[in-house]
Amino acid sequence: MPQFNNNGITIQLGDNMTPAPSGDVENSRDVIVTVLVEPAHQSNTVNIVYRKNKDTERILRATKQALRSNQQKDYFDARFPTLSPGDVIEYSPVCQCAGKLNDPRVKGKHVANFRIINSKQRATSTPSISTIQPKTDLGTPK
Repeated sequence: MPQFNNNGITIQLGDNMTPAPSGDVENSRDVIVTVLVEPAHQSNTVNIVYRKNKDTERILRATKQALRSNQQKDYFDARFPTLSPGDVIEYSPVCQCAGKLNDPRVKGKHVANFRIINSKQRATSTPSISTIQPKTDLGTPK
């Protein structure tokens, strides 16, 4: 499970508790990324910075999951807009808390990506491996 640590903030995504789209994705209407943030804090905000088909970066504001968040961890969900088969999305979660920032992008490169396919493509395409890769620790230990 990838974790990104910076400025005392840990971001985690891409496991059973924090599903994140990667590889080939069939459903173009209900693509959601879940992000865990530690430590929990009332001022935590999460945005998903993304690029569709190598176009201009856009921002999705994630919504805090009040029922799952607790004193140690906050969970956030962001839903991508409806996408079309062939769309390729590159994205990264970015967390801000009380003036601190955890942005895992390195030199503008996003940490995850996925491609929208139709169901016919699924039958003929090779299963893909998750493209979410942890970056090196940016300086702040957990």
